[in-house]
Amino acid sequence: MAAATPMLAEAGCTAPEIATITGHTQAHAQKILDRYLARTRAAPTESAIAKLDEQRRNRR
Repeated sequence: MAAATPMLAEAGCTAPEIATITGHTQAHAQKILDRYLARTRAAPTESAIAKLDEQRRNRR
C-alpha cells in the first residue's frame, strides 16, 4: 500500500484519509508522503493552487 500513498495524496486526499485507506498510522502515512512527494512536487503544488482557486471562486 505504500505505492498508493503518494497517488492518493496527488488525488487530493489528506494524510488522515490516506492512513484510513492504507491501514498505516497517520505518522507513517505522513512519513511516506514526505519521502515520495518530494520527488514529485509538481502534483501537490498544482493541487494546492487548484484548491486555492476553487476556494476563491466559492467566495464570489
